[in-house]
This record gives sequence, structure tokens and C-alpha cells, in this order.
Amino acid sequence: MIDALFGAGLARPIGGATAELIDRINRDKLPVVAVDVPSGLHGDTGEVMGTAPHAELTVTFFRGKPGHYSLEGLRRCGALRIADIGIPAAVLDAIAPRLWRNEPPLWKHALRPGDP
Repeated sequence: MIDALFGAGLARPIGGATAELIDRINRDKLPVVAVDVPSGLHGDTGEVMGTAPHAELTVTFFRGKPGHYSLEGLRRCGALRIADIGIPAAVLDAIAPRLWRNEPPLWKHALRPGDP
């Protein structure tokens, strides 16, 4: 199933028939590919806005959003693929991200030999 109901800018909880559909998809464990973010996952915060499917794969564009890397985002997005849509490098440099993922390259240099 391809989930492209709502994008990263969703600002209200999902309810009604849409929520029922998403809940059924989750209950029946249907395979889901999400476009941008799983519907119902807030792109900036990773908050589930009512309900959201559990995708096996999420394809987003340009760069990952903070919500992809939150705990709930990691649970709901499955594998994350960032598609190149041809934005020139100079434009990307001008709008560099203000957030960084907490991964070893960010802090590994500060560890001393023998640190756990």
C-alpha cells in the first residue's frame, strides 16, 4: 500500500474514517511505503497525530526531517530513503540543516582510549 495521504506539514490529529483506515492497515499488518512521512507522523517533532501507519519503507525528498529520527519516527518510518530531486548543491549549502543526528561521527572524537 502506498501512503501519500498527508505530508510532513500535517498540523492536526487524524480522525474519523481516515484514522479507521490507518488503524485497519496497522491491524492487518499490510505492507506500507510512505511518501515523505507516514500519514499522521509530524515531520518536525515525530509526534503521532492521532494515528500513523507502520511503514516498511519511507521515501522522502531533499533531506531527512527531524520527525524521521525521533523515537516514534524510527518506529513508524521503517527504512528511510532520501531521493535526490535535483536541487543544486549551492542551494543545499545555503539552507544547511540546523539539526544533526546523534551518531558517533558527531561525538566519537571526544572519547579517550579505553572509554566504554
